[in-house]
Amino acid sequence: MGAMIASHLEPTVQVESALWASDARDLFDFEAAGARTRNFDLPRSAKIARVGGSLMPLEGRQPGPPDCEPLLQLCEENGAFWVDSAAPRARSSSKKLWLVVKDFPGASYALSEGDTIRMGCTRFYVRQLVADPGAGVQPELTLSDCHTTCHADEGPEGGVCRICLDGGCDEQGPLIRPCACKGSIEKVHLGCLRQWIRCRMGLVDEKGGNAYLGKQQNCDLCKQAYPSHVCLQGVKRPLVEVPQPAGPFMVLEQVARSSRATSSTGVLVATLAHDGTLTFGRSAEKAGFRVDDISISRLHAKISFREGKFMLEDNNSRFGTLVCMRRPYVLSQGETVSIQKGGAYVSLTLKLTSAADACRMPDGAAGGHSECSTEGSSSA
Repeated sequence: MGAMIASHLEPTVQVESALWASDARDLFDFEAAGARTRNFDLPRSAKIARVGGSLMPLEGRQPGPPDCEPLLQLCEENGAFWVDSAAPRARSSSKKLWLVVKDFPGASYALSEGDTIRMGCTRFYVRQLVADPGAGVQPELTLSDCHTTCHADEGPEGGVCRICLDGGCDEQGPLIRPCACKGSIEKVHLGCLRQWIRCRMGLVDEKGGNAYLGKQQNCDLCKQAYPSHVCLQGVKRPLVEVPQPAGPFMVLEQVARSSRATSSTGVLVATLAHDGTLTFGRSAEKAGFRVDDISISRLHAKISFREGKFMLEDNNSRFGTLVCMRRPYVLSQGETVSIQKGGAYVSLTLKLTSAADACRMPDGAAGGHSECSTEGSSSA
């Protein structure tokens, strides 16, 4: 009898969805009490779309109504399920699917280089993750929108450094022309400029702290951006020399808030060697790295180093901690994955269910929506 019951169990994806009334800035308010909910089962491939004020499944090639906005698609083949974007992948953040960190097993996500983290409206691109303390890897600080080089002044012309007012090449290195300034202020010693930039970045103390943010530095006079590299005797070197962080450490590129922008607002270098954790938030007192963004909670999230992995965790923040879904996500038996796109939130769980259990769905929450979706489950 037990074998007979087991033979009638079929893989089904149980879907719990919620739609927040506001879709501003592609945020979902996890604390909102008025979100409209709707739950249903999907036994095979289907799309989940936003239609008016609710979310609904579109199975097979079923056309949607005129106001239909496909959010994601659930694909099935030989009992295997995976989640993918319903539209061609685009750079715009509003077209991307975001994995909800707090709903992963252990309420944490193991980061990889190339991931994009979203906390409220603020995004970080994971540029480097260095787990080995003895690797000797230098942090990569070059901003994505600044790849320029200046050359040392090797000509016979004179001139003085506009910072120390000494001329020629001395212990501070050669004179360079790093910006558009002309006349008596066009030259500066490489060492003097590096020291000035280090002061701007708060790196005067050789011991340093657990984290620092490298930003694009501009000339105070002509406002031109300083180059990322300097060429000395044919060798290209970074203009800014930063202290070697103790491993394990990570390098996160803070991306501009506008979805249309491709520039960076800075590069965060943080060592986890001392405390093992770096917290993010709006509070200057509680957060290890403060983010000046009203959509960020006071103590929003943290990244810790555990068992050789950099683990991202949410701190019950209002707008959540998310990771961009870069490739189709394969569902495992009993696993729940939650995806957010704009004001829509969809949670999918792969389970083995019988025909009798298929119609026993949990009641809807705030919106009172609950249904059993059986369309397309019969044989052709």
